[in-house]
Amino acid sequence: MTQNNDNQQHQKQQGYMRTFMIWALMALVSGMLVAAPGWAGDKGKHYGHDPEKKLQKLTKKLELTEAQQAKIKPILEKKHHQLQELHKQKKEIKKNARAQLEAELTPVQVEKLNELRDKHKQCKEGGKGKHGKKHKKDHHDDDGHAHK
Repeated sequence: MTQNNDNQQHQKQQGYMRTFMIWALMALVSGMLVAAPGWAGDKGKHYGHDPEKKLQKLTKKLELTEAQQAKIKPILEKKHHQLQELHKQKKEIKKNARAQLEAELTPVQVEKLNELRDKHKQCKEGGKGKHGKKHKKDHHDDDGHAHK
């Protein structure tokens, strides 16, 4: 009888550990998603910075000469293309992590996880970012760091 109780307690502890690991993985992935926009680049998103628009903005603010513009433009274009590639890699990492995570969940848990994702997606589409504040356009510098 004691062995049966020990087995039940052990299974319960394993269940808690599995739940903890799932939440830890979700927190890690969420943290990566929050940090990722500053690393990546894609069409029209706040981290995408069109090289031509960025050059125009820098030209206006820094009063760049034509010679400077000619040297800076390829730098911005290279950065843009590298960030697009990084964004593609990020998407693949997220896709693989999601598949691995879902493989460890029950169908009910997968459904709940999808509901959480849908809710998060709706918040993002509503124009609200972190902490429910409106996302300000052009609030990142050239390296993706936020500024006031």
